[in-house]
Amino acid sequence: MARKNDDTVTRGSGNVFADIGLDHPEEVLAKARIVETIAGLLERKQITQQEAGKIVNFYAFYPAKSGEMTFALLIEHNDFVVNYGEVKANSNKIYKWKIGDNVEAGQAIARVSATAMTHFETYMKGTTRNERFMKGGSRPPHLLNPTVYLLEMNSI
Repeated sequence: MARKNDDTVTRGSGNVFADIGLDHPEEVLAKARIVETIAGLLERKQITQQEAGKIVNFYAFYPAKSGEMTFALLIEHNDFVVNYGEVKANSNKIYKWKIGDNVEAGQAIARVSATAMTHFETYMKGTTRNERFMKGGSRPPHLLNPTVYLLEMNSI
């Protein structure tokens, strides 16, 4: 079969999702950038605090397939609480912090567990434990959408 020779090149818009005709291409691009940011963090396998906050809890979270028990690390900021789930149980010893400690922007706070991923959930201020929910189930009332926060952090 002969290959068609087409030397025509069309300059893209800067958003491949718009160029291929997907619905809501700006939103899809924003989510792709968030995934890219999170993937970069996971490659280093060290979680670094993005802004100042206070550690409000650290507890057993989820058993990895490897048998390792992962932990949840909750940090309260001015307006919300972040749950970094699936971190290593010894993160507090490695990084020398305890519940009640303040953490600063840029401070390493945890290691990623054997799951090689991290839950990143945001909750209303005052939350000290994550709220479990499953796809298709009702959304916990204290759970916030982290998208705006992640986009702000990605632009810094």
